[in-house]
Amino acid sequence: MKVFKFCELSRKGEKICMNESMFNHGIMKHAHDFIEITYITKGHGLYSVNDVQQNIKAGDLVSVVQDDTHKFQPLSKDFAWINVIFLPEAVPKDCQVDIKASVIKGRGAEFKNIIQDMLYEYYSKKAGYEKILQNHFRSLLLKMLRPVNNCSEQNQYFTRDELLELVNSFFKDTSSYSKVSLKLLAEKAHVTPKYFSILFKRKVGLTLTEYTKMIRLETAAHMLCSSDSDVLSIMNYVGYKDSKYFYNEFKKRYGLTPGEYRKKFSV
Repeated sequence: MKVFKFCELSRKGEKICMNESMFNHGIMKHAHDFIEITYITKGHGLYSVNDVQQNIKAGDLVSVVQDDTHKFQPLSKDFAWINVIFLPEAVPKDCQVDIKASVIKGRGAEFKNIIQDMLYEYYSKKAGYEKILQNHFRSLLLKMLRPVNNCSEQNQYFTRDELLELVNSFFKDTSSYSKVSLKLLAEKAHVTPKYFSILFKRKVGLTLTEYTKMIRLETAAHMLCSSDSDVLSIMNYVGYKDSKYFYNEFKKRYGLTPGEYRKKFSV
């Protein structure tokens, strides 16, 4: 995996580096030794950071920190963005913020002019550009961390499909069925557990507990019909430890015990 270094991409002596890119092919997974803020200017695509994937589009702002593994996959030919890359020491002393890997959605108007002004100052190099660039940079960081007070605006942070993709990504690993937790998912989404819980219920129509239970039982039902594994092994596979509780939950959902379900629906 490629690891990019700030000294390879920046001009000598500078603390902030800007570039503008447009790709119609995928960008392979990589990491770097600097912090990167990316503003999507056109098109749409998929963005994956630390193996969590989200849809992104024009107006979204993406940030990754040192050693985060990430990649872009354009879904439109006009997919383009502007990058702001910098080392931690470039953050103004009067503007210390905790930058984390995140995707800020639905607030493009707040960032568009700042990012474009930064790009202009960076390449024009007119008198005083470094000071102006630093001031724009400070404004960008502060606006990124500004709390969102409007609930309808908060709802734009994640779509229903993005929330489901985040949760379902845990089930792709066969050892993760018993590890899905609200705290862990909230950390992956870079929001509080309370906010994630409220948003998931609002977008999906089920609580996180209801949804994960549904996935576990559906997986168990599928395995009963498509494999020779015994019921106890299937129960453990989907994250249940108490056989009585598993049997009760399965029968409550399907109206049959696991054994009866296998006998009735096995191919």
